[in-house]
Amino acid sequence: IVRSNNIYNNSSAGLSLQSGSSGNTLTTNTVYSNVADGIDLDDSNSNTLTFNNVYSNGAVGIDLVDPDVSAGNYGNILTSNTVTGNTADGIDMDAGYNTTFTSNVVTGNGTGGGVGMLLTDSNVTENLYGNILTSNTVSGNGSGGISLDAGYDNTFTSNTVSGNNGTG
Repeated sequence: IVRSNNIYNNSSAGLSLQSGSSGNTLTTNTVYSNVADGIDLDDSNSNTLTFNNVYSNGAVGIDLVDPDVSAGNYGNILTSNTVTGNTADGIDMDAGYNTTFTSNVVTGNGTGGGVGMLLTDSNVTENLYGNILTSNTVSGNGSGGISLDAGYDNTFTSNTVSGNNGTG
């Protein structure tokens, strides 16, 4: 469990779970003013992120990425996180499946170009499916609200998406 930490002013990502990290809980952390991403999950599965405050980072707020595009991130749960004012996307998942995003507040991201929540399969490995987005608030982001690219069988329910500069 990674709980109640203040993580700031680092020369790379604030908090990073590297390849093979699974079953971790990140809760009530404040992650801000890092040069790169706020929180990085690189090829990490079945982790839970709850009640984290992630803001003013130099890249993505919360980044779930699979750098070698082997299987993608899967089975992660992101609930009740506040992600604001990050330079790139608020939450970005590249090649991930069976991940749940519930009751997150994602606002004011993309000041350097980016969207509130980006779900993409940039290498078209067909590993972007079965994700569930429910009751998230996504507003005031630089290049759009929620963007789904190259995915299938994803479910979006009861999200509030408004006031974004670009597509909802």
